[in-house]
Amino acid sequence: MVKGFIILLSLFFISNVYAANLDSTIKMHTKTAISYLNMDIKKYESDPYKFDIAKQEIKKNDLNGDGIADAIVSTVYCEKTSCHPTTNTSEVAVYLGQRDGSFKFIDSKYLGIYLDTNITNKQIKVISYGYKDSDSTCCPTDKY
Repeated sequence: MVKGFIILLSLFFISNVYAANLDSTIKMHTKTAISYLNMDIKKYESDPYKFDIAKQEIKKNDLNGDGIADAIVSTVYCEKTSCHPTTNTSEVAVYLGQRDGSFKFIDSKYLGIYLDTNITNKQIKVISYGYKDSDSTCCPTDKY
């Protein structure tokens, strides 16, 4: 059974944002995210691995109706030296396009192992994949 959920964003009450071109804004955010993931894994592993970006997808659409394309970035982070699904974590991040061509990072959420992200009617729909008890480590099939 697919349990879809929709992330609705309040685009009018935003704090702690920064603006730059999309590429540099994404790089700044993912560098920070990797740093936090690397610190977090140390709490749970005696020989912690390092994270890196395994896959990143950018989708553009006008989310707030201002006529300017915004960006949704889906990123899969994975163990740097031996990437496989059991070391994956995924994130979806929202960046609002500005009139001057820059983008502001708004928010992000960590979800499951893999993500499918779609934008319809100014809403972001994310299907996140995780493991069922019967799944092998190669192939998570639980959708939520």
